[in-house]
Amino acid sequence: SPTDENAHDPVINASVSGDNVKDSSNPELSTGTVSSNSETLDEHVKSAEGKYVALDFSSCVEFVSFFDDNISSGRVQLYDWQKEVLESLSNAKPTEQKPHKFALCACNGSGKDAFVIAPFVVWFAACKIKSLVIITSSSGVQLTSQTERYIRSLADKINTWTSTNLGGPIFKINQRFIECTLTGSQIRLFATD
Repeated sequence: SPTDENAHDPVINASVSGDNVKDSSNPELSTGTVSSNSETLDEHVKSAEGKYVALDFSSCVEFVSFFDDNISSGRVQLYDWQKEVLESLSNAKPTEQKPHKFALCACNGSGKDAFVIAPFVVWFAACKIKSLVIITSSSGVQLTSQTERYIRSLADKINTWTSTNLGGPIFKINQRFIECTLTGSQIRLFATD
């Protein structure tokens, strides 16, 4: 109901375009290393035919652990419920005709934006060809100050890493619109207030 403390929490709709294009032979994508762990990005780049390339991380948890030093170092630990939600979202199979619609009810300050929404939407954009994530909230202030801030932060971390290791950023970040140039995917945020 509108009087609930979570009434302004964002709602996520995610879908993948019907043309799941595969590959692009981009020689720059064969050179990455990560200082915080022993994996390389090479192990996570899906080769495909065509214009776009998707990163190959099987789950949001694996993805955020790879790119977020706070999580990979153990300074920040995801709660079991956050991991379970991320795994559930990772295993969903949305299509253009049947997008995956998801609403999460959790206490204020529980990490919904930072540790569920941001990792999922950035993973989805980087790991799915021509995907579209739409996030809506009845509060423009919350959308800008919380949800978008955490999404931008994770996308910036990935851009910093890819700029250093692959020669350039993969996310174009604008207010309430983020695009992954590697996959052609988009994240759009709308306030309904």
